[in-house]
Amino acid sequence: MKLGTAIAEIMKREGIEILCGYPVNHLIEHAANADIRPIMVRQERIGIHMADAISRVTSGHKIGAFCMQHGPGSENAYGGVAQAYAESVPLLVIPQGYPRRIAGIDPNFSASREMRGVSKIAEYMLVPSEISNAMRRAFNALKNGRSGPVMVEVPADVMTAEPHQRNFLSRAPQHAMREGIACSAEQLCAQRSNHRGCCGLLEKFSALHKTILKEIFTQLVPGSGAA
Repeated sequence: MKLGTAIAEIMKREGIEILCGYPVNHLIEHAANADIRPIMVRQERIGIHMADAISRVTSGHKIGAFCMQHGPGSENAYGGVAQAYAESVPLLVIPQGYPRRIAGIDPNFSASREMRGVSKIAEYMLVPSEISNAMRRAFNALKNGRSGPVMVEVPADVMTAEPHQRNFLSRAPQHAMREGIACSAEQLCAQRSNHRGCCGLLEKFSALHKTILKEIFTQLVPGSGAA
């Protein structure tokens, strides 16, 4: 199994349904094979805003994902990552880095190094067998604490490599909804110690929502207030 195939499988298990991308990034083909819908754009900033919108309109229940090529592709995406960081939008960004033999040579752009200040975490995937750990940390950061973009930069030669460690996917994260397990809001809040008060807030907002709907219905339908 190629590393790109493993990344796509992990993304699918975590509930990623759409991958916005700008070629060349080998993850696009692997994602399509894993039944993740790829959407190609003509400019990186547009693609990352589309992924940003997926997270926004679903209130983070579905994570937007974006991948792009190294060099100018990563540079063009910087503004979108910075905006997502400033506005606390969960976003998975997987740039394809330069091959490892030339990654640190000037003026080659390193996305994980330059965007570390505008990301919750920014990892450089150096060892292929560590992909499950890197993706576990990425999705843990996306789903816990203050929301924001998370980056895992994968060099081009690593994306096509085959991890030597067997069953490395067994340690990869698995999204409960993909396995058919519906986690209740109470269970979710209990698992996130830094969001202990969210259950009470959800109940208050739910009650407020019902009150507003009742008032609107009363005004629109004559005589309904008596009910």
